[in-house]
Amino acid sequence: MKQIFTLFLIGAVLTSCTKSANSGKEIPGGDTTTGLSLSNITNIEYGSNTDTSGKMVSLTMDIYFPENAKTGDKNPLVMMLHGGSYLNGDKADLQKDCQILADSGFVVASIN
Repeated sequence: MKQIFTLFLIGAVLTSCTKSANSGKEIPGGDTTTGLSLSNITNIEYGSNTDTSGKMVSLTMDIYFPENAKTGDKNPLVMMLHGGSYLNGDKADLQKDCQILADSGFVVASIN
């Protein structure tokens, strides 16, 4: 449940892509100044969990932004979830689809 809450929290932050002038926090893929370009970000660790064999693994996501996205823009967010029944598949399998969505104006989060 903690990982799901983290994803929604990240999604809420990224859909607004804004920050106050005095917060001093960087926006992923951007800078601390409003209006700068955003670029795609890969392998952001948002949690960890055990896999089917009991081994602890990092849970990661990639975030794709529209080509001309800037901090302060508001874009709809799409969450991409790959299939695989915990045995195969990876967020990398959806890179082309994620980029198509980003090129169409969406912010896309693809998670493992």
